[in-house]
Amino acid sequence: MDVTNFTPVINVTTTSPAPSSLPYLHLSTLPAPVRFVLASLLLLTMTIALGGNFVVCWIVYRKPAMRSAINLLLAHLALTDICLASISIPVAVTSLLSGRWILGDTACVITGFLHGLIYTVGIYTLLAISVDRYLIIVSRTTMLTLNRAKIIILLSWVVAGTVTFPPVVGWGEYRPEVQLLCSVGRSRGAGDAVYVMLATVLATFVPLLLMLHSFVCIIATVRKKCVRVQDQPRGVCISYNRKVVTATLGGVRRLKIDVGFKTRSFKTILLLFVVLTVCWAPYSTWIMLNSVVNEHLSVIVSLLPCVCYLKTAINPIIYYASIKKFREACKGFLPRFCWPVPCVPASHRRRVNPSAVYEVRESSSSQCTRS
Repeated sequence: MDVTNFTPVINVTTTSPAPSSLPYLHLSTLPAPVRFVLASLLLLTMTIALGGNFVVCWIVYRKPAMRSAINLLLAHLALTDICLASISIPVAVTSLLSGRWILGDTACVITGFLHGLIYTVGIYTLLAISVDRYLIIVSRTTMLTLNRAKIIILLSWVVAGTVTFPPVVGWGEYRPEVQLLCSVGRSRGAGDAVYVMLATVLATFVPLLLMLHSFVCIIATVRKKCVRVQDQPRGVCISYNRKVVTATLGGVRRLKIDVGFKTRSFKTILLLFVVLTVCWAPYSTWIMLNSVVNEHLSVIVSLLPCVCYLKTAINPIIYYASIKKFREACKGFLPRFCWPVPCVPASHRRRVNPSAVYEVRESSSSQCTRS
């Protein structure tokens, strides 16, 4: 027997660690009641997001007086929230109820691409609104028209598609995070890590920094204007109303400055920016860091996708609290007995004693005389 060409064959079997020993969280490790509660909260979030944002789009579509450039961008922002809630939340609910990702690789790529595309379009739209407020308040110029708003909407979809499409053709990969939803992640080396970091910076951090710069400049400009109004020479009397500042010089010259009109929309946009930052910045930060470190998920990070969806439901609440026409439109969708009772100020209430008897007498001057 010739043993010179004998090559020993060693069978090596690799065993994967048990799911309980993994340092990150899978949906299957969550108790069923916890997954059911999370799914219920996501369904409630989707209901509020679809109903509230639909009212915003309905107002702009049905009322010609509301079809201004800024309202068109706000309606487009509401439309992105509707798309995000109707596409991503049902996928997350399905994964929570089943305990794992069951939709397959093709659905992962499609939903991951749509999720990133719609989110990026929404943040670019909010950036355009913030820049418009900056130009009006700081630069005292208005460049936003209805046609330019339509062009901005089209460009936001084109740029967002350019940023989020490369994983579909192989640069980066859409994969399920904690089997809950699909997002971009590193899987094949340094090239994919470069794309993840570049896409996260362009889709999240650059727009957020630009909006932050705009808001800081706006606040500084408003404060300077308030100081100029307050720092007046002798003989100037300044009286403050709820929305109008009136300055009287020597009882002859009156200057009215509508402060509320300029700051009302800015406050709404500032609240939208804060909600966007709180809901999406932590998750985007983790995606960028994970492309470099590639560590496993912790329990807290695994729940960040659920926090991201809260933005779609909080935005309509902001609209309702800060926009009067939005509140009036919401009444049209409710029965009349559900309308809130208006609160009458105490100074305007009639002081009538119910136990007293009142007698009405007509004066002789009010009676008609016949000729």
